[in-house]
Order: sequence, then C-alpha cells, then structure tokens
Amino acid sequence: MHKVLVVDDDHDLLEMVEMALTKQGFVVSTVSNGKSFFNKVDTFKPHVILLDIFLGDADGRTLCHELKLTPAYQDIPVILYTAGHVPGSSIVGSLANAFVNKPFEIKQLSEKIKSLLVNVNTSHFLMKLTQAFKKLKESVGRKHTPVIP
Repeated sequence: MHKVLVVDDDHDLLEMVEMALTKQGFVVSTVSNGKSFFNKVDTFKPHVILLDIFLGDADGRTLCHELKLTPAYQDIPVILYTAGHVPGSSIVGSLANAFVNKPFEIKQLSEKIKSLLVNVNTSHFLMKLTQAFKKLKESVGRKHTPVIP
C-alpha cells in the first residue's frame, strides 16, 4: 500500500481528501500546519506528499524546497497545490515534482499520484540494477586481476 501525506490548514479539505484517497486504496495521513510537517514526514514515511502552498504558518514551496535539499527525503515526490495564483517560477524553485490547481478532481489527483509512484519505482529499480552491475563488474575485475608477489 502506498502512503500519501496530505498537508493543508483547511480541516474540511483534509478530511475530504483523506476519505477519497483512502477509497482509492492509499494509506493516508494528514497534518494541518508547517510546524509539524518534518516530524510527520519522519514518522509516517510517505511515498508521496500532497502539500498546500498557503498554510497558515508556512509556505508549502519553502517546505518542499527544504525537503528536497534533505538527502533522506529528497526522493519523495511532492505535489504542490493552491487555489491562489502563483508564479510558475516559484513552483520550479520549490523543486516540486508536480502542481495542481484547487479545486481538483480526486480522479485527476489519484492519477497524478500513481504516475509519480511509477516514476519513483522505476528510478529505484534502475538504481538497484546499476548497483548490481557495479558489484558484478568489481567481482569479475578482482577475479581476473593478476596478483604480483
């Protein structure tokens, strides 16, 4: 089961998105402020984060940027969203993987989440495959390296 963390200061929206994504088969956890964001990421270990830009106590773009600069969390896909107008450059600067406008359709959101999960799974598979080839190459290289007394 894939885990999604939803971050928004609108409690009604949190409840609605949590119910809808749970029906789609995701395990969902929520947080309603920026102050608790990193603690929740650390304890819940989400596969994807859905993050509102305009939180009461923080800017989601800043939280996303900080997350992406943290090696332990940098591979977690982040979808930023807002009902307000934001410059595209601020989305790019946040290092978010995707952006959706509010209001959004749950089906659209679910498809975007699944798409990001496929990309992450493919990247992890390729990384493991590359590591396995390196080990194999090192192993073969050691067996054929002449030993000089």
